[in-house]
Amino acid sequence: MPAHADETQQIQALLTDPSWVPDRLEIGWALRSEFRGRGLATEIGREGLRFASEVLGARSVISYTERHNHASRRVMERLGFTLRGEIHATGLVEGDDVLREDAPFAVYATCVGNSI
Repeated sequence: MPAHADETQQIQALLTDPSWVPDRLEIGWALRSEFRGRGLATEIGREGLRFASEVLGARSVISYTERHNHASRRVMERLGFTLRGEIHATGLVEGDDVLREDAPFAVYATCVGNSI
């Protein structure tokens, strides 16, 4: 799929397995630099997954981040997310501080609730 395609369409193309339901939710987090490295993103993600499952009844959740954001990728993996592929969207490329329309993003997904 072209880099300029809508992120939702790109993600849909990655998650073609019927077990990844079309009504999946997305979760994300952002922390100011002075709060990083304390496990807060993992806590936010864990509570977000609980809320998605118990309150919203979600069966699957996705999360994505710029490919070079290894800290967020480690959080996703700690939370049980699996790397599903890559999309391109507006964001940063490693080593550059200018937004680009074709920045690579790693896409992760997990099952929650009764689907685990």
